[in-house]
Amino acid sequence: MNQLRGRFAGHGGAGIQPAAAFFRRLFALVVLLASAGQWAVAQDTGAIQGTVTDSSGAPIFGAVVAVESADGNRSMTVTDIEGAFKIRSLPLGNYRVKISAAGFSDWTAENVPAPVNPESSPLKAVLQVATEVTTVTVGLSEQEVAAEQLHQELKQRVLGIIPNFYVSYESHPAPLSAKQKFHLGLRTLFDPT
Repeated sequence: MNQLRGRFAGHGGAGIQPAAAFFRRLFALVVLLASAGQWAVAQDTGAIQGTVTDSSGAPIFGAVVAVESADGNRSMTVTDIEGAFKIRSLPLGNYRVKISAAGFSDWTAENVPAPVNPESSPLKAVLQVATEVTTVTVGLSEQEVAAEQLHQELKQRVLGIIPNFYVSYESHPAPLSAKQKFHLGLRTLFDPT
């Protein structure tokens, strides 16, 4: 066996070592090119990160963060339990950031850059409690208005004697129900005058 090894070491062993060294160098070159390609791609993309709090400084969990580029592409995420968010793999440029949360007014920022290193300039959004608008409309229902108008019509008379029940002097009279129309017709038939 030792003689066999000696033969390969003497004759063919010298050819194997340069081939192995070649493949090691080739592998190192491929790894270097692949990592350089990833580094080049990483340099072409940026990220936007930040925190979302309320006016007291408490973090807001579950706020929806939407980032929109000038060409209309949108990326969205939600804030974590600490109110933090990060949107990665954005092409370098400026973006419009809109943050929404239940019970709070929307927060918007224009021309927010997406740098390669977003830790250097994190976005700090402070949401204000949304104002509620309550509207109260006071008035009579359409049926109550029609009943009051019918009551006024039943008092109308020409020269104080002749019934004039079918004339309404309202600018927008309410429609009468079938029961009210029947009552008006009977009153006209059985009026004492």
